[in-house]
Parts: sequence; structure tokens; C-alpha cells
Amino acid sequence: MRTAQGDTLLVDGWWGYSRKIQVSTDDVGALSWGIVCGFDHYQPCFYVTFCVGMFAHRAHRDIQRCRSKPLIS
Repeated sequence: MRTAQGDTLLVDGWWGYSRKIQVSTDDVGALSWGIVCGFDHYQPCFYVTFCVGMFAHRAHRDIQRCRSKPLIS
């Protein structure tokens, strides 16, 4: 899809399902490290919660930015 500024938005194929696959792998990595560290202390849980929250906020901003771009019909 082309925008009015000439940029391209990828919406088909693999990108229709996951625009930033590295974020998913980072979340899985944080969860894995938290599980390996155990649940005896709050820090592993905090790290997982922080990463998921930060990436969710980033995804929300990216979606809002993409929606604000005018599209060429």
C-alpha cells in the first residue's frame, strides 16, 4: 500500500500477521529468563512485566502512526 508521502505500508503476506517479529522473540526471551530465575524474588517478574508493557506501548504507537498516514486510493 502506498501513502501520500510515497512511503510503503506492508499489509500482505507475513507482514499482515507480524510487523515486528523481533518483539515477539524478545517477549519470549524475557519470559524464559524469568522462568529460569524462579519466583522467589520480584525482579524476574518485574523484568517480564516491564518488557511486555514497553513493547505493547510501542506497538500501540506504531499502529496509531500507521493509521494517521493518508493512503493513496
